[in-house]
Amino acid sequence: MHYFEDSSCATQKGVATILGVTAGDVQLVKSTLSAAKDNDYTFRIRTRARTWAVNPGTDAAFKAWRKNLLAVAAKNVASGGM
Repeated sequence: MHYFEDSSCATQKGVATILGVTAGDVQLVKSTLSAAKDNDYTFRIRTRARTWAVNPGTDAAFKAWRKNLLAVAAKNVASGGM
């Protein structure tokens, strides 16, 4: 999974390996930032190397992220790839 500093960033900052990520590794959490409470759809992705925090901003976007992450992770496991 390629990641960027923010939505206006044109250059990718790095790559997160999601090999082996399961449904239990993608968890919706509540942010401690008061400014984020109204649109707080922060979730964590626990990978082998680290835990990532992402806030897609809406429930629909969170569900799309989760669905796509789990689909890619399952495909990677099935193919034995990264």
